[in-house]
Amino acid sequence: MTTQAPIARFTRLRHATFTSPDPERLLDYYRGVIGLGLVARDGKRLFLANDSEQLSLVIEPGDAALKSIAFEISPHVQIEALGRAEAGRPAARASQRFLARHL
Repeated sequence: MTTQAPIARFTRLRHATFTSPDPERLLDYYRGVIGLGLVARDGKRLFLANDSEQLSLVIEPGDAALKSIAFEISPHVQIEALGRAEAGRPAARASQRFLARHL
């Protein structure tokens, strides 16, 4: 088995969105156990962050799932090159959709 070099270096986790059948219960967990604070509500969506707001979570109603996740990447990565390199990988279609939505 060969190990492929990473395309980009991720510097940190920046954002994640979770869905839950009981958003308030998940909110209690992230506040009490993880120490995140509730920073906003928008309808049924809950927004949480740590004190420095370097990590943010969104909780939405729905079946339990990780809906989305975002990482901060090194500022030296060229997004176009990342998209081209990703084209040959199994998750290429999902990554290309992500890049198209966020560029």
